[in-house]
This record gives sequence, C-alpha cells and structure tokens, in this order.
Amino acid sequence: MGTGTQVSTGDLIEATHVNRKLQTVANADVDSDAGIVESKLSLDYATSTLNTSISAKSDALATETLDGSDCSGSDGEADRTLQLSATPSQIIIIAVGGAIQYVTTDYTLATDTITFINKVWDDQKIQVSYVT
Repeated sequence: MGTGTQVSTGDLIEATHVNRKLQTVANADVDSDAGIVESKLSLDYATSTLNTSISAKSDALATETLDGSDCSGSDGEADRTLQLSATPSQIIIIAVGGAIQYVTTDYTLATDTITFINKVWDDQKIQVSYVT
C-alpha cells in the first residue's frame, strides 16, 4: 500500500463480495436460441447483450393513442374505421374512452384497419397496443 492509504477490514470484505458477484455474472450460463451455452463473459458484454435483447422485444410492441376524430365516418356513428401505422401480428388491447374493447363484439381487424362496431365519438381517446 502507498503511504497514507489505509484499507479497513470492512473495505476488504466489501471488495471480496463485489468481486464474487462479478465472477458469478461472468461465469453465468447464457440461454441462446441454440440452447444453453456456457461462456465466460465480461460484465460489459453481458449488459450489452441484455440491453440489445430488451430493445428488440420492446421494438415489437407498439402503442398508438388517437382520438375518435382520427376515424373515418361521422361523429357518433357506428362502423367507423381506424387505420394503424403498422400491421399488427397480434392485438394486445384496444380501449375507447377508457373502456376495453373485445374482438367481434366491439371491433374487427383486417390487416392494419380496425372497424369499431359500436358508436365512436370524435372526442373519445382511443388506445391500441399491439405486437408488430
């Protein structure tokens, strides 16, 4: 140790715990599409991989918040249509004015177009969450 540097027993114990945690992360098994692969990864690489995976998953989820005025047709009419900005592979939830809508009861979906079976007013908020 250099002159004037003091390290307490608590500091050494803390450093040992941190080192063990880093080794555990670096030696962790990583699940990939090909199966479980044992690999020695640096903490930076593991974090980067995790962030990339999270980013890819969140890119697949889209939420659009619109108004009834974005629909075709007139204020208060049934069978108004709304075109989404992308074609969903799966609808997660649709809400009109805060009320959850149910497929075939309240709406139908054809490619990227939702047709609302019930009346939709221009001032109602419409929220659509879906997987692209």
